[in-house]
Amino acid sequence: MKELEDLVKSGFEIIKDIGQDSRYGLEVQDEYYDYLFDVIQSEFESLESVYVLVQENKFKDCFRILRPVFEMTLFFWLMVLGKKYRIQHNWIITPKKKTNPDARNDTLQRWKEEQKNGKSEFENIISMEAVGNDIIRTVYEYEGMYEEKDKKQTGEWIPFYWQALEQYDSYTKFNSNLPSIKTGNTSNEEKTKENVLTHSLLYTKYIRIEAIIKNLHLNKLITEIQEDYVRIHYNFLSNFVHPTKEAFQFKKSNTLGFYSSDVPAEIVQEQILLYICRIQFHLLKILLERIDTYNPKAKIQNYKEFMHILDQETDYFWFMDNNPSKYDIVVSEQRKKMAERFTGKEIDEVVMYYENPLQRLHNLKNWTAQWG
Repeated sequence: MKELEDLVKSGFEIIKDIGQDSRYGLEVQDEYYDYLFDVIQSEFESLESVYVLVQENKFKDCFRILRPVFEMTLFFWLMVLGKKYRIQHNWIITPKKKTNPDARNDTLQRWKEEQKNGKSEFENIISMEAVGNDIIRTVYEYEGMYEEKDKKQTGEWIPFYWQALEQYDSYTKFNSNLPSIKTGNTSNEEKTKENVLTHSLLYTKYIRIEAIIKNLHLNKLITEIQEDYVRIHYNFLSNFVHPTKEAFQFKKSNTLGFYSSDVPAEIVQEQILLYICRIQFHLLKILLERIDTYNPKAKIQNYKEFMHILDQETDYFWFMDNNPSKYDIVVSEQRKKMAERFTGKEIDEVVMYYENPLQRLHNLKNWTAQWG
């Protein structure tokens, strides 16, 4: 436990200079990179708050902070390395003589023919579908946002996800159309509806957790099986944020509540420290991968060395970005054999993941003590 605590505190110290060290050698300051450095330092500060709380055994509060930090880490991944992105557009087809559906269907058929014939306007469209009576919904797929002068698109690119986060306004999406709010709007009703739709699309396509997972997969940053890992940790941490029995059964913030009967306090402390370490590792890994590519003069060797230690010392926590332990493989085989015996079905070769990180860590410790 002491080793984990020392690692965590080292991370809080090392992050203070990452902006200066990453910019070393650059002739101009960049707004995009300033934003990235602000995000990573902000999330490290939140992790530091978790560390303070775990020292006081306020475990529920630790998990409640870890959930949004985990979510922001996933989105940060897209902000830094998410080159591919998709944009949806709804085209309203206004008929001249025909009925709405007929006019829309004829237009859709013509567009598909033009796409098939290689018309340039359609080259980035990956799907076209009819919606309602008068709408054609198109989905465009692009790669990176480049400087206007970079015609061949060979230089550094900026992820669209950064711009999506900059543009998205949760107040417009959730508040502006409420009866108790919209009477004070200075825009007319149609303009308000249009604004709400714009921000609703940004939220649905880029900000909410399912969109984040989908876009990580689109960019091949996670595999299909890793999607499961992300959802399991997101769900576990969400148990302490939403109205669930797990949250309510933490009777006091400094007691174990639901887990007190079978998971000792030191296991919960260790699990929280492991979350802090793996998230520190992942945030650094994401940022340094980009810095390595576009600023070879950056002074980042010490961060890489720290990451290596982080990774080695926490490899027994099978998170979303590392491999199962020997224990996990053994348990997976046992579970699959039991499933085969009861169902008679052949089970996939995949190593089965766990559902409860606390219970898994507790069992791992007991197994290691017995079998090594």
